[in-house]
Amino acid sequence: MAGNDPIVDALLLTRGADFVNTWHIADTDPNIPAGTTARIEFTESDDTDAVILATWASTSFTVGERDITCRVESDDSGDDLDLIDGLYYRLIVTIPDTPENLDHCWYRGKTKRKQ
Repeated sequence: MAGNDPIVDALLLTRGADFVNTWHIADTDPNIPAGTTARIEFTESDDTDAVILATWASTSFTVGERDITCRVESDDSGDDLDLIDGLYYRLIVTIPDTPENLDHCWYRGKTKRKQ
């Protein structure tokens, strides 16, 4: 089958804690190109026309040659990250290309709170 099939995986949250995760590319994949950015978009459903309710912007991400790390700080009460519990997410990686950038959905799934 042709086309991109994103990896399906849950995005796990712990009540009142910061979110930190690193995604690694496969050993056989080439390095991530310089200038690549990432973001996570949240929606209420997994439908293709679902409205984006929130986005973790590229400022929350560190992109290396072999991995992408996301760090989102919880506010003092921990409520801000708890609000995305149960929403669906897409990790979008934007790779510099010509004439336009390439947006690639690498991961998708549902957010879940463990505690």
